[in-house]
Amino acid sequence: DNNPFLLSGTHNPDITFTPTDTDNYENVTSNAVAVAVAKRAITITADSDTKEYDGSALTDSGYSITSGTLATSPNDSLDSVAVTGSQTVPNSTANVPSDAVITDGSNNDVTTSYQISYVDGSLEVTKRAITITAASDGKEYDGTALSDSSYSITSGSIASGEGLDSVDVAGSLTNVGSVDNVPSSAVISDSSSSDVTDRYEITYVNGSLEVTQRALTITANDEVKTQGEAAILDVSSAFGVSGLVTGDEVTSVTLTSDGSGTSADLGEYAIEASLAQGTGLGNYSIDYVE
Repeated sequence: DNNPFLLSGTHNPDITFTPTDTDNYENVTSNAVAVAVAKRAITITADSDTKEYDGSALTDSGYSITSGTLATSPNDSLDSVAVTGSQTVPNSTANVPSDAVITDGSNNDVTTSYQISYVDGSLEVTKRAITITAASDGKEYDGTALSDSSYSITSGSIASGEGLDSVDVAGSLTNVGSVDNVPSSAVISDSSSSDVTDRYEITYVNGSLEVTQRALTITANDEVKTQGEAAILDVSSAFGVSGLVTGDEVTSVTLTSDGSGTSADLGEYAIEASLAQGTGLGNYSIDYVE
């Protein structure tokens, strides 16, 4: 009868009208009328997240609509989205959204009325930063090598359940001076003794080794001579030494005195020592005694 028919409802993608009363008509042709309602397009993106390695899993169940919007009539809402992703060791992985559920104002599931695109987020675990510093040490020269293999973590920390097993520390010094005490090649393991060193970003800081001079006393020996004679000051033996380390040697000392000449009057004169020669004497602070 040429009366229009009413299409109602938001979530019916196909509505069909077909006339059924055909008995009173000849040559009736039945035409179905189909009306297509396009699905509403939205994009749901999972959150991205990052953290420094701590031995526990990184997850993030967050998400957001990053393109398109939900229908405001009849007041649709995004109830839930499944977000799957987990990363424990340093690396990155996808944070994957899926299975969204959208309901209308009457709590009816209208998810099929939407064309949903999903976009992955990412989960990234970075290496754990620590600083390992070699010990510093010092001593007075004694002819033996100074070394110190100790070390400590001076910045950051090891993750719970893991431990710093060893660090190579290379440094040795025998003579007076200073050198670096160098740490390297740390080994970190977990509770099952597996090597997990590659989960750490390790900064190494050198210590120092210092050997200081040893006190050495060189004393000129007393001598006696007859007036009018020249004194013979034996530079190779007319002195005593105190504080010399085994293996080092004083071979000669310069000795001088105002009383050594033939013209010296009777009396007592100082014998002064200086300019010692020998082996290893650069390691000493020498005190010369008359």
